[in-house]
Amino acid sequence: MEIPVPEVTFQPDNYQPDNPLPLNLYNQDGGRKRRLVFYLLAFVLLIIVLWFLWREFSYIYSLRATVMGELANYKAPDAGHITKIYVKDGQKISKGDLLFGIETVFYEKKLHQLRKQASAAQSEIAQAEKSLAFEEDKRKAFIEANERKLQQLQINKKAAQGQLDLSKTIYDRHNKLYETSKAIALEEVQVRKTTFDQHLILRKQLEDQINLQEFMIDQAKKGRYLTVTNEFRNSDPATSIQGVGSFGYSASFGIMEIKDERPALLVSLAEKKTNLELINSQIADVEIWIDKCKVHSRVDGVVNHISRREGDYVTNNDYILSIELNGSEQYIAARFTTDDAKFLQHEETCKIIVPSSGVVTEGKVVSVGHSGLNAIGVVSVDDETALAETPVKIEFPQDVKVRTGQHVFVKVHRGWTFRTWLLRLF
Repeated sequence: MEIPVPEVTFQPDNYQPDNPLPLNLYNQDGGRKRRLVFYLLAFVLLIIVLWFLWREFSYIYSLRATVMGELANYKAPDAGHITKIYVKDGQKISKGDLLFGIETVFYEKKLHQLRKQASAAQSEIAQAEKSLAFEEDKRKAFIEANERKLQQLQINKKAAQGQLDLSKTIYDRHNKLYETSKAIALEEVQVRKTTFDQHLILRKQLEDQINLQEFMIDQAKKGRYLTVTNEFRNSDPATSIQGVGSFGYSASFGIMEIKDERPALLVSLAEKKTNLELINSQIADVEIWIDKCKVHSRVDGVVNHISRREGDYVTNNDYILSIELNGSEQYIAARFTTDDAKFLQHEETCKIIVPSSGVVTEGKVVSVGHSGLNAIGVVSVDDETALAETPVKIEFPQDVKVRTGQHVFVKVHRGWTFRTWLLRLF
């Protein structure tokens, strides 16, 4: 038995049973629609390309641009590891605030050693001053003892003078009686004469001792100590020393000089004090270095950039961070190609784009190159603009929050003509 197969025929989407058309006509209508869609897409693509070309020729773009401002840069005062960073990016800072610290182990060890040396030097100075004070007390005691002895000798001299005057009176009276009336024996007169001569010698000895004592006191005040020995000598020039003459025929004592220790002690004390001053100066220097390793802010402002982390090893003068000063005026230093710079207009507005924050703001061109602009406000070719790049200064509103040192993009709208289009194209 045969199974019937249904007849299948192709019918276009726009097939109308009541008004049938030839099949080829239906196929022509579908191809026309496809071509229309293709031409429409091509037109849109052409518009986009033309728009990009128009945009390319309508704007001048900076090669690079950086936000400039007044920064206070802080560097490592010495080599070492960063022990602590006390601030963060964007943090407000006041003058005197602690920023970061560098390890000071070496300086602390050196400071400990110097302080031990200073303590030992102070002990030596105290001992030297004690010895000097002891010598000074000895000098004062020596002078006081000799002054007391001088007073006693002066008292003895007065007594000897009284005895001398009495013996002279008695001798004169006995001698007169013997010469006039022989009332007194010659032997009695000679005894009185001998007594008078003994008192005269005693007074002379006391005068010599007083002169010597006054000389010893004067020399002691000048730091030269003399003392009388127990040796008895005949009167001759050998009994004198330098600065002391012979004390007469009745001198029966020797003189010895005692060494004064004070000059040597004074020299030693001065040396010890000089050494202590040197040590204290070194201590002050080390303390200054330790203080320098704790870096404080010199200005009021905001932390702009921190390039290091805690624990990093740095060498002397390595850059650590910067602070943007409060109230500092910011501007943008941009670089344009020399060809583009020819079309920049003075006071021309521009767009500033900050990629890091997405901020878009307007700016104003204030100067181009080093020589500035020509009479009509268009930059002229000179030594600066003849190079591959031209510097351009751009101002922008100060209320826009951007950080000094940030990189931005600058695009400047250019009202172009057919001539500028040709220049740009060729």
